[in-house]
Amino acid sequence: MTHVLYSMAREEIMREEKDKVTIKQSETYEQKQLIQWCRTDKRLQFLFHIPNESVGGQGWLIRNRQMGVKAGVPDLFYPVPLHGYHGMFIEMKAGKGRLRKEQAAWIKALEAFGYKCIVAHGWEEAKEALEEYLSDRTDL
Repeated sequence: MTHVLYSMAREEIMREEKDKVTIKQSETYEQKQLIQWCRTDKRLQFLFHIPNESVGGQGWLIRNRQMGVKAGVPDLFYPVPLHGYHGMFIEMKAGKGRLRKEQAAWIKALEAFGYKCIVAHGWEEAKEALEEYLSDRTDL
């Protein structure tokens, strides 16, 4: 009986891990689509990705923490001040993805510092937010 319960629990954990990988891959796909679209607009040449995902092993995590990588920092940053904001941060989510506590805390702090922050569920949502942020600016 214990063996069966252990086996069932292990299968559930493996399914959850697989789901996490699938979500991360989906977020990667959505972000790549957004970046591909951004390359068609010279005003977005300064948009860049903040590499804070944890894709490596323990050594990778330690090295990146030592280099200043912080959990929860949004995925993308556009450092151009517009509409009274200092710049714009974008956190990409796929499907029904939700913010982690660290991400919500970073977004709250960045907004308090005068940055526009959005959580985009899919690249089209991020595109719309960027278009709105860039509205009335053709000179960049």
